[in-house]
Amino acid sequence: MKLKNLKTRLIKLPTNIELTLYLIKQDLKSTKLSNGLAAIGFTDSLFETYYGSFVIAYLGFQENDEATHKLYFDLLDKYSNKVDSSNESLMKYTMKIYVELQIAKKEKLKALK
Repeated sequence: MKLKNLKTRLIKLPTNIELTLYLIKQDLKSTKLSNGLAAIGFTDSLFETYYGSFVIAYLGFQENDEATHKLYFDLLDKYSNKVDSSNESLMKYTMKIYVELQIAKKEKLKALK
């Protein structure tokens, strides 16, 4: 295998971060699909996945409250509209959600002090 032609980065992340990114990625894909189906008239979300509780727990939020879930939903909606069918786009917006959640967590911790 030639590493020059490899399009993905070779970075080993801690398992909990890999799992968190995977869950965000799955939620982002699910939200993109659900929004697309809703646009053509299919609004039943019975089969939509939601891993928000796990994402929030793995990120280490002190509170699993409604405001944190709303933030996560808002980020999914915001970035699902921007993502396209490429894996690069999906990972780019997955990372943006991850970073924004980390920033929100730090802000919440500062507010508690």
